[in-house]
Amino acid sequence: MQTTNNKFQTQSTLTIERFPLRYEEFKPLLSKNNSVDLTITTSKTGKALRHPVTVQIPNIYNKRDLDVTNYIIESLVSTHPTLIRFSIDNQSVFKLATHLRRHKTSSCGTLKVYIYCLSRFIDWVKKTPDTLVASCLTEECDLNSRVIRRLSESIDDYIGELRAAGSSPNTINVHVSAVRTFLKANRIEIPQILKPRIRIVYGDRSPTSEELSNLLNFADLREKVIITLLALGGFRVGTLCKLEYRHIKHDLEQNIRPIHLSVESEIVKGKTCDYDTFIGAEATKFLKDYLTLRKRGTPSGKIPPETITDTTPLIRTKTHKEPKPLTRDQLSRVIRRLYTKAGLIASTPQRRYCIRPHSLRKYFKTQLTALGTPREYIEYMMGHKISTYQDIKMKGIDFLRNIYRASNLSIQSRTKIDRAFMLKEMIRTWGYDPEKILVKEALAEPHRTICEKHTTNEENEVKLLSNALKEMMKKELLTTIASKETQTVYEPLEMYK
Repeated sequence: MQTTNNKFQTQSTLTIERFPLRYEEFKPLLSKNNSVDLTITTSKTGKALRHPVTVQIPNIYNKRDLDVTNYIIESLVSTHPTLIRFSIDNQSVFKLATHLRRHKTSSCGTLKVYIYCLSRFIDWVKKTPDTLVASCLTEECDLNSRVIRRLSESIDDYIGELRAAGSSPNTINVHVSAVRTFLKANRIEIPQILKPRIRIVYGDRSPTSEELSNLLNFADLREKVIITLLALGGFRVGTLCKLEYRHIKHDLEQNIRPIHLSVESEIVKGKTCDYDTFIGAEATKFLKDYLTLRKRGTPSGKIPPETITDTTPLIRTKTHKEPKPLTRDQLSRVIRRLYTKAGLIASTPQRRYCIRPHSLRKYFKTQLTALGTPREYIEYMMGHKISTYQDIKMKGIDFLRNIYRASNLSIQSRTKIDRAFMLKEMIRTWGYDPEKILVKEALAEPHRTICEKHTTNEENEVKLLSNALKEMMKKELLTTIASKETQTVYEPLEMYK
């Protein structure tokens, strides 16, 4: 930190390498100086910025203003760091961020998009945001209806510019919403603006089971976890990034299947309500293997063995020694690269692809619908706000678990599920771990790793699992008979003739 003094001003420079800013650390600097220059050098993920950003914070800041500043930095630092200064230096734009923070969902994605769209409009009208707002007011601070009418016409002309540039109706509507919300946050209401009619320019679809099965063939273990969680759990990409080990801990460690996840409203888009969903056998298998690998650490030693705690991110980055969650953009890039590798999308950049990361969530909905699951339960497990929300929630977790289990949702086609997979699932329902059975047998008879001429590894596995299941059923039957013999008073045999 550097401090400069002169006759008129005292100023301090603070370099920021972690977020969020803490008011307790910030307040002493403001009390001694007229302003503080914040120099931001890293993104949220700790990656160094190519061009560090410096913004000036006046000493009138309080906790609520610092909270909005943190919101701005968190929203823009990774993708649009140059717009941080635009948002903080202009009081009218800061009011927009304050409005979204206090009265809307506090979504970083919404602020990022609105600030970007607003900056484009400001460049087009060739005025600063504060100048634009000031021009709409008279000397008595009343609304200037004539200027506002001209501004409304300018926004309509801007719609024409965007349309001429080839922007889709949805994109144009987002730009208009950003400008209107900016003006509303500054207490300026403009007449109704006619938005373009929505039409489908780009269509996206749900992938098929065969496409997802093929996708898993190209995926590493972490990618398999991502694909199966999104497809079989119905999560949004942003929600998956925020899941932690605590969300699956109980059912995973107690061997309860399918695994239940209670998703809090704080990590849901819109932050509207909590909801419950489940993940099936395929996702559970990959997730267990992935967590085991993380506990051991990578063979190269790049990532050391990890201690899994309740707050450990479910999906972590590969580049940090300390476990850090993937951001939404990072996770989307992982999925797109995998799509390209599997040939589902073109390798050359496109404006919009027919299959997107969000399409995996569509798979969850379309497959459950095709399997006959009632629509209201599907909507609930996807975190949608529905009129029957309380009615479904009151039915309880076990009821919802049975609904999900009855659907038999999977990626692998039912006609392609092999006998070994079915036997493993049956053994799990008896409370045993099929993988331990196979490992125990392999250690007892190591020669089984070398197959005979007319048998395969799969056939040997099926045989071992079948025998193990028979022994379990036999043991259970004998136990039941023995308990009945000790409790039952036998009647004369003539009664049963």
